[in-house]
Amino acid sequence: PKIKLTLDGDKKYPDFLGVNHYNGVDVIEIKTHLLPALVSDSSHDNFAFSSDLSKAIIQTTNYIDAVKERKFVNTDDEKLLVQETASENLYRPRGVIIISSKQKLVKSQGRYDPQKIERDFTKLRNSLGDIEILTFDDILDIAENYASKIANRTESDPN
Repeated sequence: PKIKLTLDGDKKYPDFLGVNHYNGVDVIEIKTHLLPALVSDSSHDNFAFSSDLSKAIIQTTNYIDAVKERKFVNTDDEKLLVQETASENLYRPRGVIIISSKQKLVKSQGRYDPQKIERDFTKLRNSLGDIEILTFDDILDIAENYASKIANRTESDPN
């Protein structure tokens, strides 16, 4: 179910709030795969976060802070979340933003050096301590990797 948090007096819903496979709390924001994650900075010959991604980062950060401060509108939501994980895991939630696709990281991507795009995207997304930025392609790659490992394990051990 959607969990409502209080932010600056307003009630807001993260896209998803749940428990990950490490038993930690994730605040997940999903944007469209068509939104560019980066913009070109021609004066420095590099790339920076797009305004859409910057907005998603601050939105996710605010949700993370609300979870840490236990600003749940409905106390039952907090209780349900704590039933799935340890209460102390609410003190260090992680953010996950899913945005863009490899072919849409930058508008008019064909005009730019793909290695510079990848280099700067990697640097930027690795600079955010509590927030992980994934493209829709990353999600598919992760799922395919898990599926192939399951298939390989099943083939090598039929029991």
